[in-house]
Amino acid sequence: LGVMMDETLPHTVGEYGEWGNPHVESEVKCMAAYCPTYNVRASTEEYPAVLATSSLSDTRVPYWSVAKWVGKIRSGRGAEEGKSGNLSAGLRSQQRPTV
Repeated sequence: LGVMMDETLPHTVGEYGEWGNPHVESEVKCMAAYCPTYNVRASTEEYPAVLATSSLSDTRVPYWSVAKWVGKIRSGRGAEEGKSGNLSAGLRSQQRPTV
């Protein structure tokens, strides 16, 4: 949702028809329902180890959006569990995050 609210980013406004317009209150709830960052489960539930990949030059999914998602997963885990969320961000490739 955060990325979709920034109209200065490429592709954002053009994708309102497909994903929803975050400036329209009735559409925000629907968008939050499928937003990965808003849907990280409570810390009492376990996640498997995660490797999320992104690219610094990806115009569709900015690397900071993927980093926020990985950070939210990490914050819900205790270090003693031995599981982690890792982020790999390439410099040249354009790819979508892999979960």
